[in-house]
Order: sequence, then structure tokens, then C-alpha cells
Amino acid sequence: MPLIAEVARLNAAIPQPLKFALVGAFNAGLDVVMFAGLVYGLALPPVAANIISYGLAIISSFLLNRFWTFADIEKPVTAKQFAVYAGLNSIGLGISTAVIWLLVGLIGPIPAKIASLAATYVWNYSTSRFIVFRPTPQNG
Repeated sequence: MPLIAEVARLNAAIPQPLKFALVGAFNAGLDVVMFAGLVYGLALPPVAANIISYGLAIISSFLLNRFWTFADIEKPVTAKQFAVYAGLNSIGLGISTAVIWLLVGLIGPIPAKIASLAATYVWNYSTSRFIVFRPTPQNG
């Protein structure tokens, strides 16, 4: 039990934006690895590969953010919550895909993908924190 309590204490000490960044870094790595495998392994065009890899990373991101980054909210996990998250992240996908489309010919697929990650961070954190996983107001 002391180990669990210590882990909980350490977890509570990590600021929410840092948790979001850590989840984002994990999912960015997952996204880039899948993207590279699709582009270089399966010879998919970069834009198509981005749609697939980003979409799969959205699922991972939702689960990790809901159950770790924003675990303190009291809302139950619902299909509607995931649909809102996926919908808002589809705008992030649009931002990401536009960056790749603009840069892939100039700097190559992987650097363009990395630039797209930076371009979507602010959008994704803001919409996650203030729309999808916002705390429930306390009554009384």
C-alpha cells in the first residue's frame, strides 16, 4: 500500500499541462513511427499515411488523457465524450495534414510530420482542457 500511495502522491504533483505534454510526446512517437512505417514500409502517400497514423494516435491520446491527464474530472467516459474529442482532434488532423502538405516537398516527410506535431499542440491541449475534459462545476 505505501508504494501505491507514493505513486498517487507523485502523480498528483505532476502539473496537468506536463501530463498532457508527456501523453502528447508518447502519442507523437507512436504517430511518427506509424507514419514512417506507412510511408516507407507500405509506400503510402504522406497525406494518406498522416490521416491513418494521426487517427490511431487520437484513440490512444483520448484514453491516456482521460484516464491520466484529466483523471480528476467526475464525468463518466461516454461515446459522446469520445466523439467530441475525435471531432475536435479532426481539426488538429486538418492542421497537421495542411502542414505536411505544405512542407513535405521542401523538407521531406519526417521533418514535415514533426513540424505538424508542433503546430497541433496548442489546439489539442486547449480543446482537451477547456471543452472535452473540463472539470464539472461543483454545486452548492
